[in-house]
Amino acid sequence: MGEVDKSGSCAIVALVIDDMCYIANTGDSRALLSADGGKHVITLSNDHKPTDDIEVERILRNEGRIYQNTSVISSMGQSQVVLGPHRVFPGRLSVCRTFGDIEAKREKFGGNPNVVIAVPDIKEFIIDEKMDFLLLGCKYFF
Repeated sequence: MGEVDKSGSCAIVALVIDDMCYIANTGDSRALLSADGGKHVITLSNDHKPTDDIEVERILRNEGRIYQNTSVISSMGQSQVVLGPHRVFPGRLSVCRTFGDIEAKREKFGGNPNVVIAVPDIKEFIIDEKMDFLLLGCKYFF
């Protein structure tokens, strides 16, 4: 048997059928809608972060943990505590919904299938003439 792929990702998808638009989001990707020539910007997705009240409750109810790493930086006799992003355990991820990430989800790799989940949030709306364009995006770090 080959090596297990431990990668994972977040996603945002738009599906348009006739005058209906469906947005499905898992993770921290974003969907924005411009309307009225850019006078209005409508947020169509929510990040799945371990600081969101609904996600915190779900993670803790399913025996997951949320933590934050700290570092102490010393310079010229002074120390400063630096806090990292909130993370979910198992998985050590800064998002709490992804696809993939087998180490966070499969028990045989130390994961919990109910803590980091792949279930997307889905929003739907009717497209009308006031809407200019839809923007889908994500953060990517090298």
